Amino acid sequence: MQSLCYALLLVAAGGAIAFDWIVLGPLLALRNGAAAIVCCFVLLVPFGAVLESCIRLVWFVAICGLGLIGTALICQKGEPPISWILGFASVVFCFWLAFHGDTFEVVENAASVVLLFLAVYWLMRSFTDVAAGVIRPIARWPELVLVDKDSSEHKGKLDAFEAGCAAYAHKYKFWLQIVNLYRVTESAKHAMRSPLTRTADGQHLFHGTKRQSARGILQNGFQLPSHPGMFGKGLYFADCPLKSWQYTDGHMRLRNGVILMCWVELGRPSHQKAARNNLTRPPRRSFMQWVRGEAKYTSVVGDTHDAGGALRVPEYIVYEPTKVQVDYVFEVRCVPPGTPPEDPPPEDPHA
Repeated sequence: MQSLCYALLLVAAGGAIAFDWIVLGPLLALRNGAAAIVCCFVLLVPFGAVLESCIRLVWFVAICGLGLIGTALICQKGEPPISWILGFASVVFCFWLAFHGDTFEVVENAASVVLLFLAVYWLMRSFTDVAAGVIRPIARWPELVLVDKDSSEHKGKLDAFEAGCAAYAHKYKFWLQIVNLYRVTESAKHAMRSPLTRTADGQHLFHGTKRQSARGILQNGFQLPSHPGMFGKGLYFADCPLKSWQYTDGHMRLRNGVILMCWVELGRPSHQKAARNNLTRPPRRSFMQWVRGEAKYTSVVGDTHDAGGALRVPEYIVYEPTKVQVDYVFEVRCVPPGTPPEDPPPEDPHA
């Protein structure tokens, strides 16, 4: 019995860690999983009995309810007296099943262990998400260096950021202000992926994400998603930071968000007018394109309404993480349009 509980616990842990491995990267997934397993073993004795009692209560109510519903249906649809006999037998059997919960003690105990682990894992995941911004602010991430606000580097990136926002500002009811700009260190770039060869077919694009996910990207590089987006299982970018903001965990005036500025090697993009969520790589060339010797497609661009597409702001998608390199991290806040820029106190890197 005990070995079964431990086996199910390990299966649940493996599934949760595998999911986070894909979404957040190996370091965060292993850290969350290890912490949850330790806490689960510590809490198993005091809370295991409570969970088991709750599961037994749910089991009792569910079985009795199903018995009464089944009896009512049998009596309504069937012909007496056979329906009455079958209905009475159904009620007796269900109540016997509910009151003899010990028969299913193995299931109850195993379920209580798995539910306890998943609850603890979710709490640890939520805690690390909060800790990413509270206990360890962005200024203390070892992969980043704060860019001086008086430098030409900061001014150039600020101009590019605001130009991207201004191009589509009429389509959004908010504006973004840069709180801090961070440059990704060369050592961090090398740790993420092998050096990327930049060509004239690449460009800087923006990628909005949660803080914890941004930290995972800086540590392990981009990971292809497990679930498809509008154009399949690819890495999505925008040339408008306002669009990227919607994928962060920032909130208007309450919490700053994180937007990555990445160099993306697009190569030859395939322009798509409608959704194609089954893509796992760029579309193939047509036969005539192949005959004419045209280059293969290496990325996808989702076109806007103005170009006959389905989007209000274009999207850029690549299907190989090695085609992307993070250069800068913008810490931004969301404000109503027309809000004058402020000069907030910088984050204390020793906080």
